[in-house]
Amino acid sequence: MPKMTEVTAKLTHWRFEYVWPDEFTAEIATAPVFTARIRKKQDIPTVLSLINEQYPLPELKHLKRIRRPPASPDHPDEPQAEIIVKWAGIEYNDGATISTALILQDVPVAERLLSLLEPFARVALVSQTRPLTKHQLASSQKLWPTCNTNPIVSVDTHAFEAHHHRSHADFMDTLITGYDKARFEEETSCFRNVVLLVDSRGTVIHRPGSSRPETSGNPLNHSVLRAINYIAETQQAVCVGKRRTPDDEDASAEADSYLCTECTAYLLREPCVMCAMALIHARISRVIFLQDGRADGALKSIFKLQGEKQLNHHFEVWQARLPSEPA
Repeated sequence: MPKMTEVTAKLTHWRFEYVWPDEFTAEIATAPVFTARIRKKQDIPTVLSLINEQYPLPELKHLKRIRRPPASPDHPDEPQAEIIVKWAGIEYNDGATISTALILQDVPVAERLLSLLEPFARVALVSQTRPLTKHQLASSQKLWPTCNTNPIVSVDTHAFEAHHHRSHADFMDTLITGYDKARFEEETSCFRNVVLLVDSRGTVIHRPGSSRPETSGNPLNHSVLRAINYIAETQQAVCVGKRRTPDDEDASAEADSYLCTECTAYLLREPCVMCAMALIHARISRVIFLQDGRADGALKSIFKLQGEKQLNHHFEVWQARLPSEPA
């Protein structure tokens, strides 16, 4: 997964920032659980087996079920382990204590467990979901021991490799050719968006101006949709929504490729929801845009459709930053 550092290559002043879905940048969500201390170290396997059987808690598989409580030099005989028993209700506050017998009253093996656990349990906050980044993992570890799940990414330590950076910078130069800085600072509608589509070989398959300009007033004729329609008309489409590569030797392998499989879309403006969904249906691989769609942007400003798990296709989203002004 790419990461979000701003990188300035020696050969270009373009900077690219990865637009992360909210789940990667949000603080971890916490939820309360009941925990109980195990009286004797030798009973840990038995308690773990019984608790796992009665309360499996698959939602918390990113957490270790047992932790070693903080050592107390004044009380060396204190219990050696603390176990997550089950979910607690939202009415319980972090650190609250409750009778262990009360939280186990619905368990068939309650009597046996009560002989192995301390008489009072407590409420603890733990990470409700699996951490996705190093920052989230560190936050989760502070609450309760957390499995070092992979991949754990950092949102601030990685970007395009140098040769990819130069390539994307060149295509951004092509995209903005003929536009002055004042135009960039204006709000551009999706009808007047500028679209450059490039396939996996680095071949431009749609240039700004390739598709017909919008003159009909049709609310569906946004620039991205016109560009995809242009690909459907010109790229030897063989069935609905798919195309055949013009390269004969690859034709059989890619006969079922969607219109924009392995393609990158360079856009002057962040697409709206309709345009973003069109890019999803065309199976675009990457979107790089320059200008925020402040009123209706679907990849950063208002929504982040690239992070919606319910959708059956996802793509990378990057925001390009304008070249630096000369010194």
